[in-house]
Amino acid sequence: MFYSALRWTEATQVSPFADVKPVRDKTAAWDKRSPYREEEVTALLEQADPRMKALLLLCAHGGLRISEALALEWNEVQLAAGELLVQSGKGGKARRVVVGKSLIQALETVRSEGAVIGGSYPAAVERLQRLCTRAGVPCRGYHALRHYAGTRLTREGASLDDVARHLGHSVLETARIYAKWSDEGLRRRMAGW
Repeated sequence: MFYSALRWTEATQVSPFADVKPVRDKTAAWDKRSPYREEEVTALLEQADPRMKALLLLCAHGGLRISEALALEWNEVQLAAGELLVQSGKGGKARRVVVGKSLIQALETVRSEGAVIGGSYPAAVERLQRLCTRAGVPCRGYHALRHYAGTRLTREGASLDDVARHLGHSVLETARIYAKWSDEGLRRRMAGW
């Protein structure tokens, strides 16, 4: 950046790092962002207050991104229909998300006006870090809860199309990473060989 600034000011034409290439990381991207395990999610839910429990379940069961969960408004939640509408999805795309019994119950306990959860991203991160410390769970961030949702769906036999639709992936291939984390089915099939 220093030499870029010097070239921009026309102080030099030298570009000593033009041929330098970064070392390629050989660790696959999905190995760096592993999901929370079932027992970790359970421990977090046991330690969470009602509002935090709803936020955890929006991400871990609903598969919402943290930005989607914080922006969710009550007029987008239809508990009787068992779904919610994510209007502020990635890339401005909207999607319907089917919700289960535990998420419905958690949302019913925090019902109010306006935002379902609301608040800022930094505050939500701080709350998750404190909760993880209290529960004795390594903090992997909110996106690992989303990965948990995809992995759990895959483990329970959902098709890649269903996983991609639930998580709002525009490309089906993106959902394949959850199959990598969910290899219990393959282990069961191979056990008798």
